[in-house]
Amino acid sequence: MSCLVVGIKALLLATILVVVSCGPRCRDSAGRIQSSGLGLNRCEWEKLHGASEHKDSMYYRYEGQRFLVHYLDGSRGSAELVADLIRQYPESAEVSIEVARAESKELLPTDASIVRTFEASGQTVDLYYSEALKDSFSDEYFWRGGEPGNCIVLYRPGHKADVGSFVVTTGNNP
Repeated sequence: MSCLVVGIKALLLATILVVVSCGPRCRDSAGRIQSSGLGLNRCEWEKLHGASEHKDSMYYRYEGQRFLVHYLDGSRGSAELVADLIRQYPESAEVSIEVARAESKELLPTDASIVRTFEASGQTVDLYYSEALKDSFSDEYFWRGGEPGNCIVLYRPGHKADVGSFVVTTGNNP
């Protein structure tokens, strides 16, 4: 009788292992884009930041309200990709432009290079170009105000410091 119980437990454990190992997997974007933010598919973003806590209109919230992310379908039928993201700082933790700029670079494709920095409506904007991003989003909609491969970081002023939040998005439409 005890051999039967041990056998059943082993069978149950093996079944659980098979179910867990065959669970949902991310469609890997390796070879398509190297990024920790913009251009990642939703599954990859959620591997880094956990599951979405809530959706407000078109943005999904992550890590409290640290990140707000908007997904759109990429080119060639790819999964939902991060097309816009907002990094918000609590009022008590607003940062300098230098700190925000360093953090924003971590959310861009690794091949993104700065094109120029300019002011728009009193806000600092960094314009970048990424060949990988160009290949990820083919529709003209993604490049509003810019060329294919453009993306911007728009730094929004804070109440107590230079930056209260920043937006990372495709195109050049601050």
